[in-house]
Amino acid sequence: MVLSIVYDFISVCEIFWSECVNFMKKKHKILRTMLVSATSAWLLSTQSLFSLASRRKSWVYHAWYPHKTRPNASPDAVENLVSAYQARIHALRLDKIFMRSRDGLTLAAHWYPAENARRTIVLVHGWRSRWDRDFAGITDYLHDGGANLLFIEQRAHGESEGKYIAFGLLERFDVEDWVKKLKTFSDPKLPVYLFGVSMGASTVLMASALSLASCVRGIVADCGYTSPSAIIRNTITHNTVLPAFTETGASLPMKLHTGFDYDAYSTLDAVRRSRIPTLFVHGDADTFVPVSMTRQNYAACAAPKDLLIVHGARHALSYLVDPAAYQQKVEALFSRCEKPESFYAHNP
Repeated sequence: MVLSIVYDFISVCEIFWSECVNFMKKKHKILRTMLVSATSAWLLSTQSLFSLASRRKSWVYHAWYPHKTRPNASPDAVENLVSAYQARIHALRLDKIFMRSRDGLTLAAHWYPAENARRTIVLVHGWRSRWDRDFAGITDYLHDGGANLLFIEQRAHGESEGKYIAFGLLERFDVEDWVKKLKTFSDPKLPVYLFGVSMGASTVLMASALSLASCVRGIVADCGYTSPSAIIRNTITHNTVLPAFTETGASLPMKLHTGFDYDAYSTLDAVRRSRIPTLFVHGDADTFVPVSMTRQNYAACAAPKDLLIVHGARHALSYLVDPAAYQQKVEALFSRCEKPESFYAHNP
């Protein structure tokens, strides 16, 4: 009887132990599955974010950012204006200029010279935009005012080569090289200005801390961001379903492909060292690049500076909303930088 009870007890213990082992095996399998699933989801989200932000050919961009629903999409009136402008600018058959970048890419630009030119302006378009779009409103004013215009096509855009968009980290060096290239086809005695919109604005601001040629007198930065990482986090938060921390993971493939991660440099880093007079512009109704970013850039800028906040203007539409105020500020910049007694006319 006692032996039977002992045997039964041992049998129960064996069964219990067996069930515990099976349970632990199942639990570990579940945990492993959860870990693998979570890691796969994280990798997929970070790769998707990198593709959205920086890959030239990105199905994610076209899937998540169709133009008809993209934040701050232009109203029909603006689209009609842009279409008419594009038809006119292409009808001019502007000369194409090509340049080799430091990392071996062929970059393209379009040259629109002015008669009796008084200055030359290098125009830098925004993220996933076009040279013949971002300056649709202001081109005639600048050209009619005596400016040669060089519309550059940023790397990984249009006719310029490149697989990856670097948010100004690499593009700032391209701008510096375009300024050097100017002397081969433009009057080297003319003052030069850099004019950027959105990512183009941050690109020229980042370039302001480089050893630019002495001909560069001033900068116009319209709706630029404070850093690549900041604008990516802002975009994730407001325009995607991805968690903000995926930006950190997306920096890894960026570093692998370009040598820079999104935190490698910032617009704020550059403007703290800049000595080039700068006009900052932003619309206070911009929901794509927050106006607070331009306010931060302006506050950090060590160079002579001016600020124009256009009430009611959405992303990159400040000139169309208030052209008179915009022109007044630009003319003030030209006057400041080109008067003979200006220190910055000789030592930008």
